[in-house]
Amino acid sequence: LAPNLTINAGVHHIRGIYYGQEVTILGDDPVTATSTGLKVTGNLIAQTKLNQARRRADNAYPTLLVVANPSLYVTLLPYLSVASYEWKQLQ
Repeated sequence: LAPNLTINAGVHHIRGIYYGQEVTILGDDPVTATSTGLKVTGNLIAQTKLNQARRRADNAYPTLLVVANPSLYVTLLPYLSVASYEWKQLQ
């Protein structure tokens, strides 16, 4: 969680839930921006702007691949909500 989130060109795989107002994904070469793709296992959320500078020489492979992983959200539930229980004792 950050106002501005920048992912370096050397990063090829990240796992988690990432949230930023602006997300920037840097490419290897600043002139051609040719690089390998980025795989996100979880979720990548850009609230206002996504700057994607990576480009692939071979269009058969994705530049950005997001694989949803709901179990990451399930482990956060105790921190995001309060569980309330109603019970009665039976005799």
